Amino acid sequence: MAENEQGIHSNGTIHFETSDAIPTLEGKGVLVTGGATGVGAAVVTALATAGAYVTIADSVANEGQRLMLDLVNQNKHVQYLHTPLSSFRSQTETFAHASAFSPTGALSLVIINTLSSALSPSFAPTDSLLDWLANPPSVPGFPPTLGPPPTAPVDLSVTAVLYSVHLAFHHFKAAASTPAATGVKSGGDGVGGDGSTHMNAERNLLFLAPRAYVEQDGLRPGALASGAAAAGLRAVFKDLRDAVKRGVPGLEGSDVRVNLVAVGEVSKSDGMNKSGISAGKQVKADGVLLEEDEGEKHEVYVDAVMRVVRDGSLHGCALAVSDDGVQSVNV
Repeated sequence: MAENEQGIHSNGTIHFETSDAIPTLEGKGVLVTGGATGVGAAVVTALATAGAYVTIADSVANEGQRLMLDLVNQNKHVQYLHTPLSSFRSQTETFAHASAFSPTGALSLVIINTLSSALSPSFAPTDSLLDWLANPPSVPGFPPTLGPPPTAPVDLSVTAVLYSVHLAFHHFKAAASTPAATGVKSGGDGVGGDGSTHMNAERNLLFLAPRAYVEQDGLRPGALASGAAAAGLRAVFKDLRDAVKRGVPGLEGSDVRVNLVAVGEVSKSDGMNKSGISAGKQVKADGVLLEEDEGEKHEVYVDAVMRVVRDGSLHGCALAVSDDGVQSVNV
């Protein structure tokens, strides 16, 4: 059995539920934001392999379509929808299509991925105040027109997250108030591929974040946008966790779980990680993976994500995943 809620605010190793009676993902509707590349894509693959109907919401079109086609060719249920996550209208349309794609007509799991993509041109290489002052982007003319500092971390980890949270709970509430909440959508046979009726009473919201966002001193000095993004993401998670514990109107009786998984190694400026081991392979503050053995790292992260998704006893947990294992963190 996993640690209970009372113990999640003190650091310690997490032991997941190992019972065979874990919730099935087969036939469940799932939406993953930022799921076209990196860890997000690895999570999408694992969910689809487990039988979920997965919608990839991302603005990286080539990679998203390639991942979708690869999984569809393996007889998996996946769709890719081009979604600029900082656009509320775009997210609104994607959530609606994701619900329609699900056999139940509803979403059981929403994964909000705030790990930036190395392929995304919107992410500047740094958001350091000192770097910006030393080399201020400008347009020639008088008076000189300064280019703005990078705000992509805030756009992804605060603005887009707020949109995703509101839409997730809107769809959770809508599904809970309709007959489809207790079976499949109208016209379905109510039976999944394993011959069992898929109930949609459980709603699961999972944040996927850079470990640097939840570690004390995890960000490099002067990383203003990333620091603001980290503080904002933590605030959203904490307030949402508390709101769910108090009870969300319209979702009474539904099992709503909210958890956060932070991944990656956090390195200090001296090139050593927090265990005192040389940190030649690192994770940037914005979450872009730099390891040569990305596949191996992704496997560790995905294993933790899937365990959190399946362990119904976990709620309100913030977990950090690294080579040292899975630890609870204070958020």
